[in-house]
Amino acid sequence: MCLMKTIKYIEPVSLAKISAAIVFCISLILLIPFIFDFARKMLMDGDFIFGSLAFMLLPFVYSGFAYILGILIAKLYNFFASKTGGIMVDLV
Repeated sequence: MCLMKTIKYIEPVSLAKISAAIVFCISLILLIPFIFDFARKMLMDGDFIFGSLAFMLLPFVYSGFAYILGILIAKLYNFFASKTGGIMVDLV
């Protein structure tokens, strides 16, 4: 039994929170090798604190951008969905 529903509205803050959380987790996973490599190089050079702090802040910066972009995408979707009718999804 298939049930077709239309997504007509997406709550902007809800999409923003989800997208920021997803980007935070992905960037944390992807940046771990770079953080260790950069920390190893900085320990050899002696300038460890500034470089490692910059890498540790990157997931938060990326999440901030994802939050803003999530709000923008939801608002754009809501605008176009009101004109075109939205996206049809099949709920099984």
